[in-house]
Amino acid sequence: MSFLINPEFPGTVSIFRAYLPNEFWDLVTFENDEACLKVADPRLNYYGGAEKLCKEIEKFRNFPGYLNKFQTELSTKFCTLKPAIYQTHKRKRYIYKHDLLAQMNYEVWTSSIRKNSDNMPLFGIVAIYLRTKECIMGGPIYEMTPFVVEKFDELKNNIEMRYLKSSKKKKKVKSLNDVFEKLKAIMPKNEHDTEYTSLYKLILKLHKKKPAWRNTKFFENLHHVANIVLEEFDRFIAENEFWFLPNQLGHQEPTVRLFGEHLGKYVFGVELLQEMQRAGLDTDIIEEEIRDSGPMGTLYYPELLELLKGQIWRIEFVITPFRKTSHKAVWIPTPDDNYCIDSLDIISELIEWTHVKGFFQGASDDQRDSILKAFKSLEYVLDKDLVAESEVNQIKESFFEDLQKFNITTPSNKKEVRESSAPSVEYLIHELSYLGLNNPFPEIGLFANKVFHMMSKYLMEPVDMTHAVRICHFICVYSRIKYSTNISPEVALYLRVLDHVFAQK
Repeated sequence: MSFLINPEFPGTVSIFRAYLPNEFWDLVTFENDEACLKVADPRLNYYGGAEKLCKEIEKFRNFPGYLNKFQTELSTKFCTLKPAIYQTHKRKRYIYKHDLLAQMNYEVWTSSIRKNSDNMPLFGIVAIYLRTKECIMGGPIYEMTPFVVEKFDELKNNIEMRYLKSSKKKKKVKSLNDVFEKLKAIMPKNEHDTEYTSLYKLILKLHKKKPAWRNTKFFENLHHVANIVLEEFDRFIAENEFWFLPNQLGHQEPTVRLFGEHLGKYVFGVELLQEMQRAGLDTDIIEEEIRDSGPMGTLYYPELLELLKGQIWRIEFVITPFRKTSHKAVWIPTPDDNYCIDSLDIISELIEWTHVKGFFQGASDDQRDSILKAFKSLEYVLDKDLVAESEVNQIKESFFEDLQKFNITTPSNKKEVRESSAPSVEYLIHELSYLGLNNPFPEIGLFANKVFHMMSKYLMEPVDMTHAVRICHFICVYSRIKYSTNISPEVALYLRVLDHVFAQK
C-alpha cells in the first residue's frame, strides 16, 4: 500500500491510463493538481471530446475499491457519481459495503457546501478520511449490505444544517504548521501513513497558492467545514457500525449477487457457499457442485432452484447488471478479493483496440483473415461467464503476440472518421468506404442503416459518426469470429449493439 503516499502517477492519471489505450496516454497531463486532457488533440473525437471522456472516466471508476485498485494517492478525490444501488428479487435495495464510503462522499458533494469554491479542497481531506476508514473496514470487497436511503438523507441534512448555521467563531490559525496540526487532530490515523504525510502534502499545496499567514480566514473556514463533515461522518459510522464491519455469522440473510444478461442468470459458486455457511444453511449439495470449479466457477439459477429447493427462499439474490461505459467494462469484485469482467467484454475491448489501431482499414483478405485468426484463437473465452483480471491480461498478451507473429501493423495512411454537421445514413456509408472498411467487410454497408436508426431512436440526439462507425466495425468483426460467416443485420445487432448504444447515454 506504499502507493497511498508514493503513487506512480499523481491524482487520477492512473485511472485515465487504465481506460485509454497506451497510444493515447500522452493525451493526459497533470496540472493544478488535476488530471487534464489536451483538449485540442483530434484523437479526443474518438471519445466524443474531452468533456464526454471525463464523464466516461467517472463511470469507469465507479465501483467498490477502485481508488486502491488503480493505486491512487491517499488524498485522491472520490468519484462524483452516486454509487450503484442494486435490487433483489424481493425488491430490497442493496449496496456494496465499500461503496458506503463513496455514498457518504456523494452526500457532501451534492450539498450546498460545494457551492462555495473555497470549500473544494475539503474533498481531498474527505478522501483521506474515507480511505483511512476503508483500510480499517476490512472484509471482502464483494460483500453487500441493505441500502437505507433515509439514513443517508439524515446524514446530508445534519451536515447541511450545521454548515448553514455555522458560528462565526472559528479556531484561529496563524501558519502552515498550525493548519496542519488542527486538521491532523480531527483525522483518523492511517496505518499506512502514520505521519499524515498525505494530509501535509495537501495543505502544503494549498499554502503555496494561498500562504496561510496571509489567508487565515480561508484556512479557518476549511478547518471549520472539515470538522463539521468529519464529526457527522464519525456519528454516522458509529450509529450504523454493522454496515462497516465484515458480515457476521448468522447476522444477516445470505446475500448473493446474480449476474447474466442474454444467456441466463448465474452466481459465483464460492460466494453462494460462503454466504450459506455464514447463515448456517446446509451446504453439502453446493460444496459437491463447486468442488473443482475454483473461485471463478459459476452456478446457473435454474440449477439452484432444483438443488436448493426448500432453502432458496432464505437467500437474497441481488440482481447485478454488467455496467459499462462506451468503451470499457466496469470491473466486478470477485469472491477472492480481486476483479473480473464479462467474457464478451474482453473480446469487445480487443475489437475496439483493432479499430483504434486501424488494422482493418483497407486490409486485404489475407490481412483480415490473419487478424480474425488471432480472434478465433480466443473463442474459448466466450464459453466462460466471467473472467478474472489476471486471465484478462494473459488473454490480451496472447492476442498481441499473435498479431505480431502475423506482421499486423497500423497502416501508414491511417484515417480518422470525419464528423458531419448533417449526419445521415448515406454519410455513414460514405465514411465506412473512406476508411477502407468495406474492403475487408463488404457487408458493412448493410449494417449502416440499422445502426444509424437505432442510435437516432435511443439516443434522441444527432448521431455521432465516430461512434456509429465503431459499432459497424464491431458487428462485422464479432459476427465473423463467432459464426465464421456473414450473418443478417438483425441477428448481429442483437449481439450487443444495444449495449454499445445505451453505454453512450
